[in-house]
Amino acid sequence: MTDRQSISAIVTTYNSAAFVARALDSIRAQTVPVDQIIVVDDGSSDDTVRIVRGIEGVEIIQQANAGPGAARNAGLRAATGSLIAFLDADDQWCADKTALQRDYLARHPGTVAVSGGKLWRNDAGSTTRSYPYSARQRSDLRRNLPVTNCVGNPSMTMIRKSALEAVGGFDAGILWGQDWDLWIRLLEVGDIGFVATDVIEYSWHGSNHSHRNPVLRQQSFRRVSMAGTQRLAPVWRRPGLWLSAQGEYLFRRADIARVAGQRAVGSGFAFAALLVWPFRDGAAKLKLLIRILAGERVFDATKRFYAQSKH
Repeated sequence: MTDRQSISAIVTTYNSAAFVARALDSIRAQTVPVDQIIVVDDGSSDDTVRIVRGIEGVEIIQQANAGPGAARNAGLRAATGSLIAFLDADDQWCADKTALQRDYLARHPGTVAVSGGKLWRNDAGSTTRSYPYSARQRSDLRRNLPVTNCVGNPSMTMIRKSALEAVGGFDAGILWGQDWDLWIRLLEVGDIGFVATDVIEYSWHGSNHSHRNPVLRQQSFRRVSMAGTQRLAPVWRRPGLWLSAQGEYLFRRADIARVAGQRAVGSGFAFAALLVWPFRDGAAKLKLLIRILAGERVFDATKRFYAQSKH
């Protein structure tokens, strides 16, 4: 491996004692080994630091709690590799992640970052397959990325360090969507590619940062989306992207209201989502509106009847 291809793995932790050893094991099990493993502990109060210190070959940085963006930036400053691969402490890499993504970047010199697919694991330990958007030309990604984070989370990516430094790393002031904001800024300096296979196993559990305050999270996402529209889209395309992004936001707000049992609020958001921009995921928006209006019992019974009628 030449220095140009060297890989630094940056693991961010916050009260991750239950997960961090498993995450580090997934790094050490890579078919193409990384050259450096950095763990940035963001002010944990549990046994995270003690566990990490007991694992050989791992550098640890401790800081007062400042959030995941600040933690990733601290790891970036200490990284010696020319390729950076992030991992949240409650996720795991699939065994070929570094091999697939390093090879992709080597074959695509104009690409500054590469993502891939993911497996979801919930508290019960079951997994379901879920992919981000399939590989796209840059022109397509520039139309889609301002509307939705179709690149994924940082654990799914490998990024050239030079590109991260060129755009200034993560914006630590963004609480939710700072990865999405980074992809938008990276796309201004180069392409973002995809490998069409799973590269991480994502753990879905009650303490995930991304699960808290869903309304505030969606509001933060909308601000990132609006800024992305201004950065990536020519003036003539911005109105359509703005409406599409608003429709996406309203759709997500409707689903949050549905889960909370707020049928009146949810149906209002769902109708607005369909009205504002029916051209993107229109069928899904209509389905959500019907689901909220009908209620979960009626909707589930209808689904079962339809499934049985097909057999």
